[in-house]
Amino acid sequence: MYFKTSMTDLELHTAAGHLPPQDVLAVRAWLMPDQTVFTFVDDAGKETGSLTYSQLWQRSTTVAAELRKTAKAGDRVILFYPAGLDFICAFMGCLLAEQIAVPVTLPLRRRIDRTVGIVEDCGAAVVMAPSDLVENIRESFAGTSVEELSWITSDTLPLIEAAGEIPEYGSGVDTSKVAYLQYTSGSTSDPKGVMITYENVITNCRTIRDTLRLDHNSTSVFWQPHHHDMGLICSQILPIVLGNHTVLMSPNTFVRQPILWLQLMSKYKAEIGGGPNFAFDMTAERFSEKKMEGVDLSNWRLALNGSDVVRKKTMDNFAEVFAPYGYKPETMLVCFGLAEAVLFVSAGPVGQVPHAVDIEAEQIELHTKAVATEPSDTSRNIVGCGQPSWEMEIAIVD
Repeated sequence: MYFKTSMTDLELHTAAGHLPPQDVLAVRAWLMPDQTVFTFVDDAGKETGSLTYSQLWQRSTTVAAELRKTAKAGDRVILFYPAGLDFICAFMGCLLAEQIAVPVTLPLRRRIDRTVGIVEDCGAAVVMAPSDLVENIRESFAGTSVEELSWITSDTLPLIEAAGEIPEYGSGVDTSKVAYLQYTSGSTSDPKGVMITYENVITNCRTIRDTLRLDHNSTSVFWQPHHHDMGLICSQILPIVLGNHTVLMSPNTFVRQPILWLQLMSKYKAEIGGGPNFAFDMTAERFSEKKMEGVDLSNWRLALNGSDVVRKKTMDNFAEVFAPYGYKPETMLVCFGLAEAVLFVSAGPVGQVPHAVDIEAEQIELHTKAVATEPSDTSRNIVGCGQPSWEMEIAIVD
């Protein structure tokens, strides 16, 4: 591949930071086919499935071959998947077929209009979903435009041996083209699709990797939904770029038993894990000495805290509760990001206790000016969201 029989570590590091995800997957499937990249666990923390680079490549290329029969390059593909390994195969299959992936939360009958709106807004040609959910999903859309689309059950496609062969060259995809659409939550208005190009993904993954000092040894445990920007990048795409082992659990599993998250961090000696501020509150509130027995968090290097208002009280409480298990205050890494920037905007610095300051609430509300003050009934405590990558320029525009 690329006229080479092998790659040095530095060559691979550079390539992974400049190639689109599907090409990085091809390189890793060539160099380390039997290395596990993803593991999925159930409500009991038991491993229910895993993917090596070779398996992910073969399943993704099989999906891509089917997509090419059904639609053309540039067509939009709706992805209806629960948490699990099928989603990443379907997503990477879209990239390989140069069709635009549209990850969407599983439709709820009471919010079916929202999902129909997304499908119609993006002009989708194809819907992909796991075979055990297709019938129920299609019933949900009875009488709507979604019912008439082409449907593919990616998990039942017979693996195509030839499709899994590693190409001699990269995909040659135009990196200025759209790779996927990231829809906003729609909490304040209709969901809006952010057009994420291949170059956007390449750059953002590289800046996350370099700013947070991540590499193939950075084992991670994530539970965020893959239709959310943090979940899609950190738990699905970034592991392919890094070459690390990522353990996945369902968001519902986390909500039911957040301590399992910490048990998994300990079991796999993970150094990366995180979520919105509420996740740290919830985990501390559900603390149980019995469940924490034998848990060692000393390997945890980065507790990513973003996608929500970050509160100093939360960080302090979490550090106090879990300090006896090896957790350190400087592990908390406050981040800021948004779908319009793919994900990452700022974070860190790594290895430092997050900076917080009290400001005069009236000054910020009336004059948009932050004035430091002593804590009082009229002050507000705010937490710094870190620093941007050297590759990124930030502008505050009125």
